[in-house]
Amino acid sequence: MQPTPRGPRNDRDDPIPEPSTTGRSAGKEPWETLEDPFEDDPFDDLERTPIDVEATYVCDRCGEEIVVPIDPTAGDRQEYVEDCPVCCHPNVLRVSHDGFDPTIDNELE
Repeated sequence: MQPTPRGPRNDRDDPIPEPSTTGRSAGKEPWETLEDPFEDDPFDDLERTPIDVEATYVCDRCGEEIVVPIDPTAGDRQEYVEDCPVCCHPNVLRVSHDGFDPTIDNELE
């Protein structure tokens, strides 16, 4: 088998360019030279952060502080019944938020 000669291989008889290392920083892989996409985070300078996905309330029956998940996609005002994981009594939870700070009002059912 004979080695393939290097030279023109296309319709225009242009030589195939040799691989180059231009564009690469010395000693770095290509992904190491990428910029950080989170470097200019728009939330860095805000005093308030977007709504947390958890909030707390105190059970009116046993006095235990309970952490509950908040679903911000379910609307600004939500109402549902959740059993206390400590004493098992149902609590009516009314959740409201303005996109940042959730507020929970609760009462026994």
